Amino acid sequence: MSDYELSTTNGRFQLQFDGLWTDTTMWELYSLSIINELRTRANLKRLSEFGLDILYAKAKTKLWSKIERLRSVPHLAVADFGTRRRHSFLWQEYVVEAMAANLGSGFTGTSNAFLAHKHDLEAIGTNAHEIPMVLAAIAPDDEALKASQYRVLEMWQQTYVGELRIMLPDTFGTTQFLEGATDWIADWTGQRVDSKDPYIAGDEYIEWLRAEAGILVPSASSLPTRSTSMTFSACTLILAALWPGELPPPISAAPLTFTIAESGLPTAAFASAPVGARCLLMIFAAAIRAEMVASTLSA
Repeated sequence: MSDYELSTTNGRFQLQFDGLWTDTTMWELYSLSIINELRTRANLKRLSEFGLDILYAKAKTKLWSKIERLRSVPHLAVADFGTRRRHSFLWQEYVVEAMAANLGSGFTGTSNAFLAHKHDLEAIGTNAHEIPMVLAAIAPDDEALKASQYRVLEMWQQTYVGELRIMLPDTFGTTQFLEGATDWIADWTGQRVDSKDPYIAGDEYIEWLRAEAGILVPSASSLPTRSTSMTFSACTLILAALWPGELPPPISAAPLTFTIAESGLPTAAFASAPVGARCLLMIFAAAIRAEMVASTLSA
């Protein structure tokens, strides 16, 4: 992992990491979870012991009301992706344990590998927006830029030998992604909808499957869950149960900037804070790094 520089300016954290993307990207989860916990502790210091009791009593009540609603959803599959956005480590663990105990098979796991190991849960995750962003940054021309979003999927399935194939098509827009996608992508297990209405994106994906591979599947619009408006994530449970707006933060976190720059490799900087939740493993980062080096050598 790369070195970092931390400072404060006008009550705001300034945290910067410089180096290869494969070294800096691993900081994202740790740095954001630490900053969020510091924010939480700063807020909690202003509460009395009784105030803390009331805060967590309300939070547990709100959490339980959401779990009860989730229990009524047929064929539920929900996972925890809340590590970098969490109120605190202990609250995340409490939420994960509560969902595991009360949702049964409907709770499919957590992207927090430590909690998965500690509580004998499935460690689960998907690929992230920043992966196609990196290949796009090193693309030498427009043709390679367009192809980079599919090259990521090729590398992913080669790295994981056909497993973990949930794609993220909306980094540069789902519609243009599907317009250029080839038939082998239809073999992937499914898609993660992050930046588009899930039913619009779901119907769009299903129509593409029908046209590209002749797969007969119902439309997202016809699924029973549409009428229930039950689109939840465990991350939402972790955050919303503590209604953060009720405690104004004394310190705000500035966007974190990750920079690719070393030995003549192309440089690209982007704010990582809005990047979708992810479980990026070192073995795939190594594969991307090899692609970056190969691109440089062939330039």
